[in-house]
Amino acid sequence: MKLKTIVIAILLLGSNYLWSQDDMLDSLDLSFESTPIREEKVPYFSIAGGFTGTFFFANFDELDKLIEKNFPSMGNERFSGSNIFMPGAEGFTAIGIIPNMRLSFFGTGGSKNIKVSDTASTRSIDYSVSFNGLSFDYAFVPTRRLAVLVGANLGWGTLAIEYYKTTSNIDWTKFGEDVNPGNFMSRAEAGMWLIQPHLNIEFAVTPFIALRASAGYSYSLMGNWKFNQNTSLDNVPKNVNGSGLYAQFGLFIGLFNY
Repeated sequence: MKLKTIVIAILLLGSNYLWSQDDMLDSLDLSFESTPIREEKVPYFSIAGGFTGTFFFANFDELDKLIEKNFPSMGNERFSGSNIFMPGAEGFTAIGIIPNMRLSFFGTGGSKNIKVSDTASTRSIDYSVSFNGLSFDYAFVPTRRLAVLVGANLGWGTLAIEYYKTTSNIDWTKFGEDVNPGNFMSRAEAGMWLIQPHLNIEFAVTPFIALRASAGYSYSLMGNWKFNQNTSLDNVPKNVNGSGLYAQFGLFIGLFNY
């Protein structure tokens, strides 16, 4: 009898303990709707340099009209429908005092050539252009390793158009004022100021290598034109300038911490 009483007492005490545990569990907030996790913005920092390749889509309309009128020996050769590839270099660094701002320096240049040869002579026209200056960009980092930069280049450049005609090879001892008059060169050249708004998309393949795809537009303010460097060239059409769309790719080596 005594044993039965002890067993019943133990069962009663155990049941009371279990009921109290259930009450404690009910009082706990086990829901996962707690304070939301804050997503911190990825900061932008980079310092690097590398190669750029730019495709410049110049306006060749006035030049092609001039070729048709003044250079009949060039036949049907024209510049329209083509672009100029401009290899170059660029270096940049983040501006620490202004978050996500970047300062760059760049230089690039290239040329396009049309040529006609026959048994009597060879004739060619070269169109060359160069861009140099500084670039100011603001970077957005939508995700790690990817940066979208909006900015503008401020700089200067040179535009030159050259016409060559050669009728034969010459010896060094004949190089001078008495050279065959059938061999000559004419050069038209002007300097210019540049404003180039652009959009860059850059991806850091590793913390030390990044790739770029870019597009922009070049606005040019042309200076005075010169003929053969010493004489003024007048009445040059306004459309003969360094303005036009451009697309660019780049490969950079440095430190990319974003």
